[in-house]
Amino acid sequence: MAVDTRREIVRRLLEEAYGQGNLALVDELVADDARLHTELPTGPEAPSGREGFKEIVRWVRSVWPDAQVKAEDVFVDGDRVAARVTFEGTNLGPLHKYPPSGRRGRWTELFIFGISNGQVDEMWHELNVLGTLQQMGEMPDEWEMGRPPKAIVATMKFVGRTKRRLRERRSAAP
Repeated sequence: MAVDTRREIVRRLLEEAYGQGNLALVDELVADDARLHTELPTGPEAPSGREGFKEIVRWVRSVWPDAQVKAEDVFVDGDRVAARVTFEGTNLGPLHKYPPSGRRGRWTELFIFGISNGQVDEMWHELNVLGTLQQMGEMPDEWEMGRPPKAIVATMKFVGRTKRRLRERRSAAP
């Protein structure tokens, strides 16, 4: 199977099925016995197979009915396809134990798909759950959790190094 074909399978599955709710596409592109490794359980047991993928799509569409999904980067290596995805939507359905917030969020998700015989037979999915919950107003931001955001820490370290270097130069000057 050509690299472009595998890339297109993943792009369509993410943008048209996951992002638009096209369940007929799941029937076409996901193997009946696909193994799904995800942090999005939709019920008491982790979803699996084609029907499990449909459960995930239905759940996502119920929580973010206006979801927009864009496959930003799609990389193919043999039978594996990795994708960095931008997800954006308004939280209008219950998010696990949290009621709908009505807030709009945007974040990045990572997927790796195994493809054989023209169908996805395995999927790994990672997302920043804490960041998503923070955007929905369900978790405190980093400042409230007792630590400054990484960008502030990096800036403080840079300023400290710069001041130290200036002191060293001044003391070494004749």
